[in-house]
Amino acid sequence: MKSFNTLLVMMLPLLSLAAEAREYHFDPALIDNAGGHVDLTQFEQGGQLPGLYPVDILLNGEFVDAQDIRFIQFNDDKGGVKLTPCLTREQLAAYHVRVEDYPDAEKENGVADGCFPLSAIPGASADFNFNNQTLLLNIPQLFMHARRQGIAPETLWNDGIPALLMNYQLGSTRTEYRHYTSRTDNSNWMQLQPGINLGAWRLRNNTNWQRSGAQAGKWRSVNTYAERGLNAIKSRLTLGESYTPADIFNSVAFRGVMLSSDEAMVPGSLYQFSPVVRGIARTQARVEVKQNGQTLYNALVPAGPFALTDLIATGSGGDLEVTIHETDGQPQVFIIPWQTPAIALREGYLKYNLMAGQYRSATGVSPDVVQATAIYGLPANFTVYGGAQFSPKYLALSAGAGWSAGKIGAVSMDITESRSQHRAERGRELRLRYSKQFIPLNTTLSVSSEYSLSRGFHTLSDALENDPRYRSQSLSLSQKNRIGIAVNQGIGSLGYFGFSGYQARYWERDGYDSTFMATYTLPFEAVTLSLNWSQNRYGSRNNQKDQVTSLWMSVPLGRWLGGNTRASYRYTSPSTGKATHSLGVNGAALQRRLQWSASQQFRPGAEEQNNGNLNLRWNGTYGQASGYYGYSDSYRRTGAELHGGMLLHGKGMTLSQPLGETVALIEAPGAAGIQVGAWPGVKTDFRGFTSQSFLQPYQTNTVYLNPEQLPPDVDIAETDKSIVPTHGAVVPIKFTTRTGARALITVLQPDGRPVPYGALVTVVGEQAGTGIVADGGVTWLTGLQNKGALIVKWAKQQCRASYQLPAQQDAAGIYVMNAQCQREN
Repeated sequence: MKSFNTLLVMMLPLLSLAAEAREYHFDPALIDNAGGHVDLTQFEQGGQLPGLYPVDILLNGEFVDAQDIRFIQFNDDKGGVKLTPCLTREQLAAYHVRVEDYPDAEKENGVADGCFPLSAIPGASADFNFNNQTLLLNIPQLFMHARRQGIAPETLWNDGIPALLMNYQLGSTRTEYRHYTSRTDNSNWMQLQPGINLGAWRLRNNTNWQRSGAQAGKWRSVNTYAERGLNAIKSRLTLGESYTPADIFNSVAFRGVMLSSDEAMVPGSLYQFSPVVRGIARTQARVEVKQNGQTLYNALVPAGPFALTDLIATGSGGDLEVTIHETDGQPQVFIIPWQTPAIALREGYLKYNLMAGQYRSATGVSPDVVQATAIYGLPANFTVYGGAQFSPKYLALSAGAGWSAGKIGAVSMDITESRSQHRAERGRELRLRYSKQFIPLNTTLSVSSEYSLSRGFHTLSDALENDPRYRSQSLSLSQKNRIGIAVNQGIGSLGYFGFSGYQARYWERDGYDSTFMATYTLPFEAVTLSLNWSQNRYGSRNNQKDQVTSLWMSVPLGRWLGGNTRASYRYTSPSTGKATHSLGVNGAALQRRLQWSASQQFRPGAEEQNNGNLNLRWNGTYGQASGYYGYSDSYRRTGAELHGGMLLHGKGMTLSQPLGETVALIEAPGAAGIQVGAWPGVKTDFRGFTSQSFLQPYQTNTVYLNPEQLPPDVDIAETDKSIVPTHGAVVPIKFTTRTGARALITVLQPDGRPVPYGALVTVVGEQAGTGIVADGGVTWLTGLQNKGALIVKWAKQQCRASYQLPAQQDAAGIYVMNAQCQREN
């Protein structure tokens, strides 16, 4: 009876899971005649008692820990009883949660026993999946410290395997014009990004092809380069076509060789001041930040507000383009005008750049160019820096100093002298920069000002692009002065505010040009409101001002329609032209793999008053396919696109969704169709292979397989593994899988008694799991073939049992049977 009681208690949660919506009730008298003294209600419907449970902890979808956690009961808002984890401040702080922002959370929420109340953090939640022994923590990224707290030990850095990889994008568009003229235009395009990994070397190319109308298609290679990390000196070597950094001089496009320090290899505490990119993700999303068309940053963030504080921009090289790739298929895109931060490094840190090659001009003429820059941190928070640029008809020298003044902020000043021989001009430019992060106020501020002390100052690009030997056109305007400012202010639950802008004057004309942008975003529960304003002023057009004001609102409809459906409204009012009203709806289906959106715009009083769009995208295992339809009063447009990635490695070809710069190659033999991570559609292929992209180089990355989607005949020894890839690496990760049946086997000794509790059971000649005998000789085994033999060991005894799987499984897909042991000498 005791063994039956033990087995019954073990099986109650499993039976409740198999029953799904049906309710089962068990007679407590079956357990040692306990009668009314035993309450099985909680177990009957799949619940569990409070206590200590060993769990894997996933924070925002990423594995962070595995340990025993104490769970306590609480009543949810639906009248049910659930378990909540008791997590201490120290534990959450180790996971980089900003618990210091809530010093009195325990007292204010009446929590004792050292448990931190997650309810004190807006939007935070905890979900205990008992069947998988997994604790899922979801905390908005705004309340997390930057991940880039440090770098993994260099001994763990992995350059990956030799591989051929390629991203591809194919598209076709058909447009029918119906208003002033009746014609049809067809456009087809292709973009290929092939690459080769060999040891630490990365070879990359970007090539595109385009054909429009009756014109023949044209191929164009955008750039080709090879690079590798030099770990010993924390630097990166680049050969081919690339860009220089823009911390001292403006960024230069070149073809040649470059050696520069790689900040991704050093702890974040040594980085210079970085911009803070704020936003609000409607769903779990990937945030991508680009500058000059180059991706600077990729990060997965949970739904809710976020603040990216570990971004490294390339100085004054251009505005930041931020794209929030929502999992509902409706991305958010906005621009952050970027002002150069003050240059201030920690003591003893050297940042440098050496480049020699040819200038990549838009005219096709390529004069030789050399550049060298260096920035070094001195004691007392001082920084010195300088550099030189040289071309046969151009020379520039720069020198400056910076000071990190603690609470006051960081300030730097430099002076650059240029000499353009083909113009017989020389001049000086003075640049002042100030930046500050007010952490208690959640504010970042950056101010930059440039003053040309004489009319003859020119940058390298300005001098070479306008050299009369290379192109016949009027010289561009010479900047007299420019001042810019950028402010970001987080307001907690009230959202965030951002303001940025610049004003520039020129020697050749009166007046000034200016651009200003302001945005305020307010999250209200699941509703998001955003107010935006921008103004452009052009001194060359009689000081004309162009202003645009817009209001955007997004409302969830999933409660009624399902599928993460949201409705949105945008009102846009320009200073010239008619106002636009835009209504939209978007959502997802089929486990978020199918994403759709539809929108309709109205412009009352305009020549074209109506236009609309419909978009569909399928996130598949082998790539992404999308189609769209758009119309207005004057045209109809249809199109389709196909995006994907190819990875050729020692074990074959793996097709996937588009690859990121740094990739994990996942292998789980026999486990097809298993979800990897949280991104929709990223699943193992028919061989059990796939890839996971956008890994953080030189840091610990955890790759996670979802065990809930394992086929009934597949068992996996571990669901997550950690790797530390170098930049651009393809790192293989193999998960050990066992293919076969799952069974509860009662093992009996030759005299008919159950084998002792704690005996070890292994399957002869198979890679099946190993089981430990519970009460009554019952053991759990996975990966079993139709028939085979078991070896059972306990104390100093051993026996062998043959088994044959029954013809039928139980309701949960498990075989239940007995196996008789025979003594072995």
